[in-house]
Amino acid sequence: MACFNSLWAISMIGRRVNYLIPSVISEAGKLKLFYTDFWYKDSILLKLLSIYRKNLILRKSDIIPSQKVVSFNKMGMMNSIKYRLYKNKSLYSLQSYFMEFGKEFALEVAKHMKKYEVYKEITHFMGFTTQCLETFEMLSNKNVIKVINQFDAGAILDNILYEEYIKWPGWSKVDLKPNDLFQTRRELEWEISDVIIVNSNYTKKALLNQGVDDKKIIVIPWAYLGPYHPPEKREYNFNYPLRVLWVGRVDLAKGIQYLVEAIRELDDKKYVFFIVGDLFINKKILSRLPKNVFIIGEVPYSSVSYFYRSCDIFVNPTLSDNFSLATLEAMAHSLPVLITDNCGIEIENGKEGIIIRPGDHISLKEALEYIEKNRFLLKSMSVNSFEFARKHNLETFKKNILNLDSLLN
Repeated sequence: MACFNSLWAISMIGRRVNYLIPSVISEAGKLKLFYTDFWYKDSILLKLLSIYRKNLILRKSDIIPSQKVVSFNKMGMMNSIKYRLYKNKSLYSLQSYFMEFGKEFALEVAKHMKKYEVYKEITHFMGFTTQCLETFEMLSNKNVIKVINQFDAGAILDNILYEEYIKWPGWSKVDLKPNDLFQTRRELEWEISDVIIVNSNYTKKALLNQGVDDKKIIVIPWAYLGPYHPPEKREYNFNYPLRVLWVGRVDLAKGIQYLVEAIRELDDKKYVFFIVGDLFINKKILSRLPKNVFIIGEVPYSSVSYFYRSCDIFVNPTLSDNFSLATLEAMAHSLPVLITDNCGIEIENGKEGIIIRPGDHISLKEALEYIEKNRFLLKSMSVNSFEFARKHNLETFKKNILNLDSLLN
């Protein structure tokens, strides 16, 4: 493993992938400070609040010492309330909220770093997209390497969403016209940053198409952190309908519309579909689906494993995904996958599953029909899928993150 000679400050809104990046850097002994919008502390007030907001207790990590955490809890709580007001409005309004919150957060981080001269002690600063512009600006004349974690495809994702919104009227709960200023903020961060971390070649290609310098981009895939379900524990019954699973946001970007179109053209006696995830599609659309489709909706993360273990194949017809953790979770449960090249997971067609064309329900329909007629393939695909997921483990992720030291110096 590379010698990790750097000292980092990291800022992040939320608990993205269970604080994985700051946890890895903290465990390596090279975390100076971690800035976040909320951190759970043992106080009477927070204990009372957590009775009503149970997810508050998840906003901490045993790996990151509390003395290394600078949290803006009042800001975080206020913006949590604002998010509930904005999330069911238009995409334009939601992105406006993200810009406002991101700016407020980045300014607070910059203010703290400047007041306590943190920048004199660190070699690297990492922020997340649209959350760190003002901090970067404060560090622009300091001897600190500025790293941004880009977790989406930028304007390419925005444009896909709006195109699908126009193409499929009445499907989305909200207007999906993007806020151009949101992309401007992304681009300003890309310009001022020294390094941009993405989690897949798909996102790297998307950023290159938006004019980002290739030399700035480093690809580090996410790791799978949950339970495994090996293929030898999986049982297949070829006398029953093929059990097809969707897990994740149910929205136009993920391609639910193309799965629905495929379902309508398939023999409903040969398939059963389970849709698990938060619904961002009008319920009227989903209420007209055949009886072999079960809309489960959002479930606790602890319950998702049951669906992975109970189904035969996982489907993800996404139009844009930085790195589909749901797909990797399915593979860790030895599920073969039907995915597009736009999901951030790169499989070999026919080995771990089947690659389908994005935005093409016929491609998805034909892939499902092929698997249904050749169910014997599921066993070998299951083994290959499981082995693929095992390679995306925590140790590999740690190695890639800690290797940044040699790459950036």
